[in-house]
Amino acid sequence: GSPEWGPGIAGGGLLFQGGTDALHLSNSDETNLGGYDQRTVSVWVKVDDESVSGDRRQVIYDEGEASRGLNMYLDNEQLYVGGWNRSDDDSQWDGTWLTTDQFLVGEWNHVTLVQDGSVDSSTDSAYRLSDGALRGYLNGQAFGSGNGSRLGEHSGRIGVGNINGVTRFHDETRQGEGLIGAMDEIKIFDHALTEIQVQNLMLMPF
Repeated sequence: GSPEWGPGIAGGGLLFQGGTDALHLSNSDETNLGGYDQRTVSVWVKVDDESVSGDRRQVIYDEGEASRGLNMYLDNEQLYVGGWNRSDDDSQWDGTWLTTDQFLVGEWNHVTLVQDGSVDSSTDSAYRLSDGALRGYLNGQAFGSGNGSRLGEHSGRIGVGNINGVTRFHDETRQGEGLIGAMDEIKIFDHALTEIQVQNLMLMPF
């Protein structure tokens, strides 16, 4: 597609008009071609009333494919962050999707997904399920946590502002739409940020 450069939360940002607009990240050992104990994804995103009206599911971030992955999306005005690792030889993590209705339409929102499936040295399994391994933050405040695990290799590519391949949603459907809105300060970390670190990250553009 053709996302455009426009005003961001601090300086410039990407403007998406739905359709095929997207930012695609190539497969990489640093992001999705290995096994990962921890990951943090954060982004500033802004949508208006018109883009969330009707029955729309807008993808903010999509990483992975049918068996393993992470994502962030808006279902109408409801924000979701999710993760799954369903391969039989891994944790068989069916998936966890955390949600909040506190997303502010018409304003900039800081969205953060934290995945912490660190290996427990007291067990033989590198893919154990643990409570609180997936956490969601909106504007620096935690809005939920749930089961999760380490992520195995997931070569389904990464999409920002749209699906890049295949993803999973909370209702087991696979259909989503491109974002109609703006995004800025997209960051991917190879470790699990604490709540204080998420709040500090939120203040960085200012």
